[in-house]
Amino acid sequence: MLAESERRLQMALRASGLSLWDWDIVNDRIPWSPSLQTLTGLSAERFVGSRAGMLKLAHIDDRALLSAALDRTLAGQGDFSAEYRIVRPDGAVRWIAEQGHVLRDAGGRPLRMIGTVADVTRRRRTESALRDARERLERRVDRRTRDLALANAALRTEVAERQAAEARVRELVARVVGAAEDERRRIGHELHDTFGQQLSLMLLQLNALRRELENDPAATARLGLVERLFDTVRHLDEALDRVESELRPPALDELGLEAALAHTAHAFTADSGVPVALHDEGLRNLQLTPLVETTVYRIVQEALANVRRHARARRVALRVERVDDELRVTIADDGRGFAQGDAAVDPRSRSFGLVGMRERAALVAGALDIHSEPGRGVTVALRIPLHPSPVR
Repeated sequence: MLAESERRLQMALRASGLSLWDWDIVNDRIPWSPSLQTLTGLSAERFVGSRAGMLKLAHIDDRALLSAALDRTLAGQGDFSAEYRIVRPDGAVRWIAEQGHVLRDAGGRPLRMIGTVADVTRRRRTESALRDARERLERRVDRRTRDLALANAALRTEVAERQAAEARVRELVARVVGAAEDERRRIGHELHDTFGQQLSLMLLQLNALRRELENDPAATARLGLVERLFDTVRHLDEALDRVESELRPPALDELGLEAALAHTAHAFTADSGVPVALHDEGLRNLQLTPLVETTVYRIVQEALANVRRHARARRVALRVERVDDELRVTIADDGRGFAQGDAAVDPRSRSFGLVGMRERAALVAGALDIHSEPGRGVTVALRIPLHPSPVR
């Protein structure tokens, strides 16, 4: 029975990419195993199974971190946990994650450390790819934002002289905003179709392994490690979902404005801890153009971002309603507020974010008003005519 349990444990470990190691601390000896050869690329003859040997195998920039983690564990400051790089004999660099537990004698002296090791290079590369994708997106948005600011600055003087120039500005801004939304949608789909599917597959595999280990009483410690790995992958999946939602919420395209605003309010509360009271009246049967829906969503998104960055609020109220022939959107917080016109009090009074919100409102013949007093919060009010005059 014990042999069968050990065989099943080894199969489970191989399926999850984990390997066991056992360090005889008294004699400073770590036995070689085929799984360690797979991880390190070292045969039994070349494997130096000691603390010094493992430190030498670690990347030179990570040796101090690894040594310090071992010292803390041996000193009784918790279990061993480290994530670092190793350099294989062929020069390949791999990221590994180790967990270990020390067995001590009656006097508390460390005798052995037993643990697991896993190759997490793919996860590290995925994290790096996510960061790179986010940075590329931010650079693209920054470039588009600068282009938009320059275009608006160049055209404002003509707007004052000729009314026709205002229509050209709106047309230019509409193209830039449309292109930015298309780019956000494309990048969001790419993230979902590549990294999202891979993370989902990892979650399914880890969950299957967890169910298998739950039926094995001898695998309690391994079950804890698998659950931690499951939580790590789940957090990565949730982070990817947040990035996709910030790029372009699927609910806006699939379910409409009402569902997208509810999702945004929920995500804001989950992220900031500030509750959002959402009241949407008359939206369900209201037919809005894609441009109006995108405008409302982006203005609400920017207003909530300003609340998170600046307001120190305890509550937020978001109201979207139809009043006669207008769509009215109000975002009000109970935060610190600012003296209107006093740029030194709150950066919201001079931020480009507000300029962009007003420009978006103008695209749909709308108007954006901001009201605030120190200590009495900020109210952002958007009004959009439901049957605006066509822009020529």
